Amino acid sequence: MELKYAITKNSKIIKEFQSPIELAIEFDNEIVILLGRDYFKGGRNVYCVDLEGNILWQVPEVKLVPQDSSYVKIMKNNKNVILTNWDGTRLTIEPQTGKILDQKSGK
Repeated sequence: MELKYAITKNSKIIKEFQSPIELAIEFDNEIVILLGRDYFKGGRNVYCVDLEGNILWQVPEVKLVPQDSSYVKIMKNNKNVILTNWDGTRLTIEPQTGKILDQKSGK
């Protein structure tokens, strides 16, 4: 049996993942999800789904040092989401498109 973790809304399962869900932030029509960092290589442990469960985007690859530095924090900032990785790199992303609006290097 495979263990699954789910995002729900109004008792309806929207999307299931095979990794633990650390945090989910809802926007008007999107949900940005931070998955457990121990399950991802390359630091791409943030997804965005629409309210029907379709994956809209996965955090884009960015040049990180080390390259497998996963994201550890997400937070809502007005209409955008800020992702912070293990090394302190911060991305400001537009939730509707996954476009990186700003990137600040960490340590």
